[in-house]
Amino acid sequence: MQQHNRPLTYDEKKAAEAAFQGLPCDPKWSQAAHSVYAGISSAMMNKRHQVFEEEQELLATVA
Repeated sequence: MQQHNRPLTYDEKKAAEAAFQGLPCDPKWSQAAHSVYAGISSAMMNKRHQVFEEEQELLATVA
């Protein structure tokens, strides 16, 4: 994972907001903004998958 020590640009902030809200990616954003969007979207998808698997395991032990 790459970390930066600079503030996000306007379009990077918009990309982050869109990713958290589940909104589509704007093709007008910079490449850096697309990377922000992709990274957040990917992390959120992985988290949702992890929660789903945990719920399935819990349901299997209850049933």
